[in-house]
Amino acid sequence: MARRKIGVQDLDLNSLIEEVVFLRQVVNKQAEELDIERCRLAACSVATYSTKQLVGMKKEYKSASLSDVIRLVKQYDKLYRDYSQLEEAHNKVCTKNRKLERGSK
Repeated sequence: MARRKIGVQDLDLNSLIEEVVFLRQVVNKQAEELDIERCRLAACSVATYSTKQLVGMKKEYKSASLSDVIRLVKQYDKLYRDYSQLEEAHNKVCTKNRKLERGSK
């Protein structure tokens, strides 16, 4: 949509109106693209907390960055679950060992 720069003084009334209409279309298109990017960014932010809220999201708001965030959140959640299970097992072993140590004294 880029056009050569034309000085306003070089335009007749019809050309000026055409230029204004053209620029309005460009501005509107840019505004739409900016809104989509804002929604994509917001989706990435939401995904860091919960991917459940993204169900039914418009396709145009999905992005490679969002896919990366979702993948990392899922990976983190799995690692955290694994860590929690290991920590729980560790705590049980430590508790059992303390009881055994007390019993042997």
